[in-house]
Amino acid sequence: MIILEHADYMEYFKNMMSLFYFAGVSEQKIPQMSFDQFLERCSNMPTLQKLRNLIIRKPKLVSEFLTLNRHLLTSGDIKIIKDFARRKTSIFVVVKYDEDYAVFVDTKGGAIYAVRALTEPFSDILPPLPACIEASLLPFRNTIVWDGIASVNTSIFSPESKAELMEGYAEEMQKRGIIKYF
Repeated sequence: MIILEHADYMEYFKNMMSLFYFAGVSEQKIPQMSFDQFLERCSNMPTLQKLRNLIIRKPKLVSEFLTLNRHLLTSGDIKIIKDFARRKTSIFVVVKYDEDYAVFVDTKGGAIYAVRALTEPFSDILPPLPACIEASLLPFRNTIVWDGIASVNTSIFSPESKAELMEGYAEEMQKRGIIKYF
């Protein structure tokens, strides 16, 4: 599976972590510290989930971040940050790995997304398919990526529920196709 180019991932990572740092400090969810200290101390999954969820609950933090930091950001940085507001957070079932992406099916409505991995192939980090995860999907350079912050449900689907899931996936693919960008 194709992952993001290193330079693309670093740009994505820098912008997301800057936004999370801003949100955490602004809302007093993390102690006052430098950005480098934040990267060292707070780059763990529980803290990142808490900060991502804070931004989801308080979307004004994105516009506040952009207003206060616009002079420091490139046009590419601004687009990445603005696109965070367009994210789709849900519970997804990953049903298939293609060469270029993984297929995520939204459990709320059945939309099907082609999602690129960030730094590691999904097959290296998710349990056997189908895999149920809570994650945020984001537009990034004419593709969809996940935010890398996921809660993975390790339960195993019964043969019957797996067959039902795959049948529903096939029907939705015929009706709507796969979403490769939003």
